[in-house]
Amino acid sequence: MTKKIIFPLALSLLLLACSKDESPIHNNIPPLDEVSGIWVSADTADMEPSIRNFRGQALTNRDLASVSWFASAPYSGGYHTGVLRINGVTPKVSMFRWLPHQAIRKGELDHWKLFSTVKMVPDDNAIMWRVDISNDTTVAREMDLSLDMIGFISKYGGDWQWWYPYPKLDGKTTVRDDEVENVRRHIGSKENSSLEQVIELINGKPTPTDRLATWPSDQEILTANKYSAAMKNGTLVISDSETEAVTAFRVSPQPDSHTVMNSGGTAQWTRTLQPGQNITLTWVMSYGDREAEVTDRAVSLISTFDSTFMDVNKVWEERWHALFDPSGDLVSGTFPVLETEDEKLKKVYYTGPLTLLYMMHTNLPQHDMVYLTGGPRWGASITFFWDITEWATLWAVTDPEMMKEHLSAWILIDPSMHYGKDNFGGKGVGNGYSANYWALFQMIRNYVTVTRDFAFLEQEIDGKTVLQHLDNYALNWKNLSPFRQGQSENELYDLADFGDDEWNLLECVPTYKHIVPSFNAGYAWMMRELADLYEYTGLKGEGANERGAEKEGVKTTERINTTEGMNTTEGVKATGEVSEAMARNQEAAPAADPSSGPAESQAERAEYLRKEADAMIERILDLYAGDGGWYSLYPGGKKIEVRHCLDFMFLGRYIPEDIPGEIRTEMMDFLYEELMTDTWMRAQSLEDEAADHSDRPDHGPLGAFDGWPAGTMDALTQMGYPGKALDFYRAIEPVTYEGCWAQAHELWGENKYNNKARVRIAQRGWGNRESSGGISISQVMLKNFFGFYPDVKGNVLLKTAPPEFTGKLYHVLFDGEYYTLSAENGKVKMKKE
Repeated sequence: MTKKIIFPLALSLLLLACSKDESPIHNNIPPLDEVSGIWVSADTADMEPSIRNFRGQALTNRDLASVSWFASAPYSGGYHTGVLRINGVTPKVSMFRWLPHQAIRKGELDHWKLFSTVKMVPDDNAIMWRVDISNDTTVAREMDLSLDMIGFISKYGGDWQWWYPYPKLDGKTTVRDDEVENVRRHIGSKENSSLEQVIELINGKPTPTDRLATWPSDQEILTANKYSAAMKNGTLVISDSETEAVTAFRVSPQPDSHTVMNSGGTAQWTRTLQPGQNITLTWVMSYGDREAEVTDRAVSLISTFDSTFMDVNKVWEERWHALFDPSGDLVSGTFPVLETEDEKLKKVYYTGPLTLLYMMHTNLPQHDMVYLTGGPRWGASITFFWDITEWATLWAVTDPEMMKEHLSAWILIDPSMHYGKDNFGGKGVGNGYSANYWALFQMIRNYVTVTRDFAFLEQEIDGKTVLQHLDNYALNWKNLSPFRQGQSENELYDLADFGDDEWNLLECVPTYKHIVPSFNAGYAWMMRELADLYEYTGLKGEGANERGAEKEGVKTTERINTTEGMNTTEGVKATGEVSEAMARNQEAAPAADPSSGPAESQAERAEYLRKEADAMIERILDLYAGDGGWYSLYPGGKKIEVRHCLDFMFLGRYIPEDIPGEIRTEMMDFLYEELMTDTWMRAQSLEDEAADHSDRPDHGPLGAFDGWPAGTMDALTQMGYPGKALDFYRAIEPVTYEGCWAQAHELWGENKYNNKARVRIAQRGWGNRESSGGISISQVMLKNFFGFYPDVKGNVLLKTAPPEFTGKLYHVLFDGEYYTLSAENGKVKMKKE
């Protein structure tokens, strides 16, 4: 690949100094400090900040020093890395701030003020800490200072799951229970047991259990016989007895004394500080599987601490700007640059590329680069199909080469069995999601329509062409149809039944299963898109012996031709123009005679697919329950009303023109009366009959997965309400204050049951501190407010720009060329750069 280079540290700094783009376009990119999180009070934050370095991740704790849930495949850590104590007491955090290159903590103990910064060294196996302690009194005071350094790290090969392997006192485990979380929650205390409800992962599902919860003390962790430690020339070296892992710590200033135990040791200082005087501690942790290399790295980092610590910031800033540079080498395209005078829109938009850069990992063997789905507690090597397809159009613009490479690999994974890929071991992971077929189809469709790489459809993967795989994805619903499988004679059951396990769909909503409107609407959309592909490309696909039927009119989203509203001398290729390879294919493939045998022409295949889609939509509309809600259809004619955002989103995004006006009006009332809050939304209505049994922050009534606002805004624009989508976009700006997008933001506080609910990143329910799904909110700007959504035929722009929106989007990649989109008064112009 031509642009997939990750720079070493020295080269990164050189490029930052000599190649920084100072053009007016560049001036629209906010510095990382402005787009990152702000200071958040620890007593209101539910989830602590994390740290990453393009190869590893960890979560900070509520003391001033330790981190937990460290993972950098093949290395993984247990419990935590050690606490700092003043006079035997562990200071606690009062304020957090997250930035992609560092996590900052403030705290105070007995008028000792502490300021802590922790960073992971980019592209290296090391973590660096700096803690400043000052005497905030008017008298001189003596303190005893101690720092635990715990190297509870092991090395694991093989296949990793969402619940990646990590070490505990009794060795390797993949079982997820509350032991590590209890250690984190009680860090610095002397408690190690309580009677409470704990969560265990049983058969892949978080399950609450009432029992006596116990967890190891720091002393037990330090004396674990799984490890052995030794002091070697001022460096604390810890070796794992079960794996090749080696961990080293080095600290400055030199401690007055060291205590060496098994998984680490303790450094001690005694100091007298005058009023206002400050002492600074710095230390590093290095890890790997070669002792000499690990110890040399620790010695080098501590000897160059100040300069290396600052260089971390510079590397992140350089890569941040490289992400928006069409001539750069970070990605094969570029993330579009937004120009707008609306600071709220700007902050929300740029949180997307911030999240993308943060989730970028380059040390996993399956691909040169991946965007992980979540972390740090989960998914240290995993990409979910569902999450990444939510921003598939934006991905095709930003990094089409990477997208094609990943799609080629993902087609090999059975979507009925797995929801994603382990980028470490290389296999499919998890259970089969009902979303998988739609997710894979949408990504391939968006890659092809943005890049115009129709030759990809002819590429053979696993014995079939990509187009044949698309055909299988789009028609998979027939395999799930009770009517077609002879399980029901009622034609209403000629829809996909996704089974009795709610974990295949929304996981925590017990009533959302069997036949649901959302993904059936997705299948209808897939069939229509596939029909367009057959007609436009002239390619033959799977199922060509299924005869078409009489063609009926199909409603389509209103579009403008790619040449409308453009500079005519610099516009993109006119509609209907295809690649040379595709033109040759069309010339070589004469239309089949419908009466000559089982083969059908592409036009007949397209006609058949559209007729199937139209009939399916009629059946979907029969599931309308009234008042904006929809039914889940169970076997035996049983219907259960579900009031969830997923049905609103999928029907609004994929079949908006098919929804009768009265139903559309009631769906809008449902959205604004039952789901929307002042700054966020509920995934599920409080009026849903299963709301009391669905309380998880991402899919339940007290929060929403970060991809759901984007899907809602998309549906709003497709249904003809772009102004409301723009208002929603602006309203969620306060949600960005904690940093990048997360798995879910929850509604909390005394107003959590009304529109004034406070919003924060959710930890309960084992949520992820960061997650890629929210990048889709930036796609809303590209697709909905600028209307960029190329179709198969080459039409580029939707007529969805809000009349009150003004702005420009630079470096939008389409068909190998960059364009600038300009929106004003509800119209968008597209000009080649």
